[in-house]
Formats: sequence, structure tokens, C-alpha cells
Amino acid sequence: MIDIIIPCFNAHSTLDKTLQSIVIQSIKDKVNVLLVDDCSEEKYDDFIDRYKKYFNIDILRLDENSGPGIAREEGIKNTDSKYIVFIDSDDLFYSSISLEELLNKIEEGYDLVFSIEYVQSRDLYLVLNGNIHGKIYRRDFLKKNNIHFNNSRYHEDNYFNNFVLLKPSKKCFLEECTYFYTYNNNSITNNNYNDFDNMELYLKNMNELLKITEKNCDKVRRARFLLEKYKYLKRVYNTLDNEQKVIFRDWLNKYDCTLLRFIDLDDYIFLNEVVLYLFNYMES
Repeated sequence: MIDIIIPCFNAHSTLDKTLQSIVIQSIKDKVNVLLVDDCSEEKYDDFIDRYKKYFNIDILRLDENSGPGIAREEGIKNTDSKYIVFIDSDDLFYSSISLEELLNKIEEGYDLVFSIEYVQSRDLYLVLNGNIHGKIYRRDFLKKNNIHFNNSRYHEDNYFNNFVLLKPSKKCFLEECTYFYTYNNNSITNNNYNDFDNMELYLKNMNELLKITEKNCDKVRRARFLLEKYKYLKRVYNTLDNEQKVIFRDWLNKYDCTLLRFIDLDDYIFLNEVVLYLFNYMES
């Protein structure tokens, strides 16, 4: 069985489409859907009544509004199926066989299966390692490695999936699109997310992950993680004005002194210096 965990906050206008995309799944008899109500203004009883004739569906209401990361974490704690899939309350499964394709692949013995997702706002098909969309996870792998969401309201999926990637695992890429990422003007991400405004939180999260995995992560996997992190931070830094760069450097000094030495170099020298640093790190 697959647990499908859907965090919901005032999602009444979009949730129908999400649940309809589950109704058409070829293996809907193998799914348990849990709506995690993050203190929405109205209840979701009508949705439960409407869809329970098609598949197993239940609801968990949180005591206080905590954000999608905590909602998903509570969803994990309150479900018990062998596999876990996350979908947001304004997104869709791409086709009627999306879940079947993910299930068939992970049952070959993988801990995690990635797939392609369609990003509506960019009209692109992408593989995004840093988020949780278009993926299926083996529960006992997450439990064994204590992989969890933290209490961040932003970058929480990036934290979770990078946690996954830093752990030794058997993973597979499915060359099919299984997830339709919609653009919702009212979502937390699109209302509040800004690369600069949330960059301190990103640095804090990544620093926390590096500390957690310091003693039980092989150096090659950790070096790859650091390289991707540094490349992303450099791209953000290049978009900032001078005042923002000063603030950014203060954050780096707080969370990542290594990168601070390289950040003002041009892109080519920056990457060379980071690669040299990583080689030295791997040999130490």
C-alpha cells in the first residue's frame, strides 16, 4: 500500500482537482490518502464524504498552524503503509498510471524513486532533486535513517530530500513524468518565497543537515552535496545588490565560513576554488 500525504491549509478551491487525479489512478485500491489540515478556516468533511467511495481517505487536524513541513511530518507519524508519496493540495498526478509506475519501480527493491515533473509556471519537464514532488519513498528507509522534516515553513522539502540524498540508499530514476506542479498565486511559496529573504533559513537548514550527517555520510556524497549547494548560493549572490551582499556575507559568516572565502570571486575562479576545497576535504 501507498500512503499519500496531502498538507492542506485553506485548500478548498484546489483540493478537488488533486483528489480527482487520485480517483483516476489505476491502483487507487492500493492507496491510503491522509489530508493533514493545518488549521484551515473551514473543515474538509465534504471532501472526505465525496471521495471515500473511491479510495481510503482520512483527515488529521493539527492543533496549530505549523506549515507544510510539520504537516507532512505528522502525516508520516500517523500512517503506516510500506511506501509514502507526497502531493500538495493544488497539484496533480500527471496521468492515470503515475502511481502505478512509481510503485512498480520501487518494488524492484529501491529506497527512493525519482521521476520527471511538469512545472506549469515554466512550461518545462524537470527532474528536481531538491524537492519531494514526483517521488516515492520506502518508509523503513526513512525510519532507519531518522529522515524527517524540520519546523521550517520554507525550504522544508529541500531539507527533507537533501537529508535523503546524504544518506546511503538504493535509488532509481524513472524516465516518466508522474507529477503536475501547478502555479497557485495563493500558495505559501508564491506569496512568501524570495531567494534573498529566505536565504538565511536555507543556510541554517543546510548547516544543520551537514552536522547531522557528519559522522555517517561518505565523503563523495557529501562533496557532491556541497558543490551543488555552493553553485546555487553563488547564483543567488550574483543577483543581489551591494546592500544585500553585505547581509548575505554576514549570514555566511554565521553558517558557512568556508564559502565566505570564495563568494566574491568571479564564477570561474569560484568554482575552481570550491572544487579544490572539496578535493582537500575528501583527502583529509
